[in-house]
Amino acid sequence: MGTDAIVDNNPKSPVIQNLPPVLFTLMKSTEPWSDDYYTFNVETAMQSVGFERLVTVASDPHHRKILGRKS
Repeated sequence: MGTDAIVDNNPKSPVIQNLPPVLFTLMKSTEPWSDDYYTFNVETAMQSVGFERLVTVASDPHHRKILGRKS
């Protein structure tokens, strides 16, 4: 049994949610798949491959950590 963690942008972050449209457009120009990323539910995907006890916590105003355990 092990615990794994993912650290990445948090689509639910108030900072990211409230970016001015110009900055969000500039960010998307360098990250063309960001729409797919921001609508993808990482926690559900982790559960579907057997992770349990998922916990999502903010690591800073922009990022999150997702911790999960897999038997």
